[in-house]
Order: sequence, then C-alpha cells, then structure tokens
Amino acid sequence: MRAHWRTDALVLAIATVVIRLPAFFAEKSLVFDDGVFASSARAMRNGELPFRDIFSSQGPVFLPLVWVADLVGLRTMDAPRLLAVAAGVLLTIAVYSCARHVTTRGNALLAAALVTTSGSILWVTVPVNADGPSLALSVLAVALALRYRDHPRLRTAVWMGLAAGSAVSIKALCVPALVIAGLVVLLSSPELRRGVRDAAVSAGVALAVYVVTALPFGIADVWEQSYTYHQDARRAESHSARSASCSTPSGTATSSYWWRWRSPRSPGWCASWCGDGPARAPATAGWRSWSASSRSGW
Repeated sequence: MRAHWRTDALVLAIATVVIRLPAFFAEKSLVFDDGVFASSARAMRNGELPFRDIFSSQGPVFLPLVWVADLVGLRTMDAPRLLAVAAGVLLTIAVYSCARHVTTRGNALLAAALVTTSGSILWVTVPVNADGPSLALSVLAVALALRYRDHPRLRTAVWMGLAAGSAVSIKALCVPALVIAGLVVLLSSPELRRGVRDAAVSAGVALAVYVVTALPFGIADVWEQSYTYHQDARRAESHSARSASCSTPSGTATSSYWWRWRSPRSPGWCASWCGDGPARAPATAGWRSWSASSRSGW
C-alpha cells in the first residue's frame, strides 16, 4: 500500500503542476489578489515588513510564505505564484490521503483528480492568494486526523496541530474544518483519557503556532488587520460596493484616506491597497508594475 501511495502521490503532483503551468506563466494579473500580493512580495524585497510597513488582511503566516516562495523562485516575475501551485499539490495529495482512509485506491484517485481539476480549486491554486494555502493545510489536518484514527499516536496529533495552526494563521474561516479534525482525534482513541490528552495537545500546538508567528509583527496589529478589518469592512459597505471602490483610482484614494484615518501612527499600513510610493502601487495595477520591474531585473 505504501508503494502505491508514493507512486500515486507523485503522479498526482506532476499532473497538478502541469495543468497549472499556462496560468502560472501568465504575464497579467489573474485575479485581484494576484496583483495585491505581488506588490506585497515586491515590498518585502525592499525590506518592508508585514503588518508594520505592509497592510495584510490575512494571518501572520501568509506573507512570510509569499516571501519564501518568492525567494525559492529566485525572485522572478512568477515566483510568488509558486506558493499557490505548491498549495494545489498539497491539497490534491491530502484529498487522496483522506480518501484512502475511507475508500478504495481507484476512488481515491478519482476524488483527487476531480478536486485538482475543479474550477474553484484552480481559481485559488494558481494566482497568489491566501485561500489555496489555507485550504490545503486544512485538508492536510483532516488527513492527519484520519491517520490518527487508524493509528492513535501523540506524534500524529502534534503534526495535526501544526497543520491546523498554520491554516488558521492564514485564514480564520477554516476553523470549522479544523474543529471536525479535532473531534476525530478526540473520539478515535480507544481510551477516552488518551483522546482528550491528544486533542488538547493538538489544540495547544495550533494556538502556539498562531502566537509564535504573530508575536514578531505585534499581536495587536495582526489581529486588527487580519480580523477586525474584515468585520469593520463587512459592516461598512456591501461586497459589490467595496469591489467597485477598489477597482477605480478614486476608490483607491478613498481606501488610502480611510486607512490613514484608521491608523495615523502608521502611514504605510495601506501598502498593498493604495498608491503611496513605488512599493505601494494600486492593487489593480500591481501585477503590471511587478511585471515591468521583474523584466528590468528588479
């Protein structure tokens, strides 16, 4: 079974990468976030820090992962997209792993193939965005929980906590899936006491991941930008109105003034949202600016 697992995972990984190559090398921004986070990657090249110099609406793990992908990709124009493609590979293999615990090899391959080729997954595993990595890590946590169910070990619970904590530290919306994974760990052990212990350890590790990754940037700033901002924006205006304001120069300026009013101590807060210097291009033009600078050997 292990030999088949490795072979299947390799084939799925190669197929996942191949079908994403045309979009990966696209010169234009694929979605709004693609340009936003490309501008953030460019700013980090200049030494600017997330949550201090660069506004980040995602959790404390996301932009550091973008920085790593940019570094691994040798800081080329397409380098930040490596994170999304890697998330696609991880998600596909994690889905296959989950399915192998509950069905046959053939059905597991079919499930993984359907996931990696679905439009909604392609949408978040080629452009630079937070949804793909968060989703991949959430499914990985579920896969590890199912592995714990078959072979209850504290080590597996710790790994599940690391995956769950990383997912939450990118996007808080993945919490429901992680609660299910935790319940699987809690109820899987033949000894209730052991299940409670391992579930508690997993939850503690997940919390520690968030705290440790948020501390260098300041927990208050991380919370305000990655959580409070979304709550305020949801109450302030509708999604359609917000999208319209972000897609126009006047809307960009409005966003700039709003963020300056929200945080006068840090004018650089709106780094990825508004035009305020060469490293803070408007998000709608982010990838164009990124493309031009990459070609010129930035």
